[in-house]
Amino acid sequence: MASALARHGLSDDISASHDIALPRCVRPPAGFPHVTWHHFAQQTFEVGRVALPVGGVDAAVYSPERTIVDVFRRSYLEGEETAVEALNAGSASQATTPPAC
Repeated sequence: MASALARHGLSDDISASHDIALPRCVRPPAGFPHVTWHHFAQQTFEVGRVALPVGGVDAAVYSPERTIVDVFRRSYLEGEETAVEALNAGSASQATTPPAC
């Protein structure tokens, strides 16, 4: 999830791998040594996903809000400090963003 935090500007850490989500019970493909696979329940897999075209391929990324929630849910992997820092960074960016008209 570190790569998602960095993509949204919620962390300064540079991840050694890319985090990719899959629905639970879907087997990750072989041959991707720099990918960390995460499995999510089918009922929540689409929640907070936003389309992201990458090099002509249709991909998706979770929203900053969903990313923060997931980091808290999995703080045993990323660390509670990482989750709190992401929440603080997200709160600060929300405070400085003017409301839409």
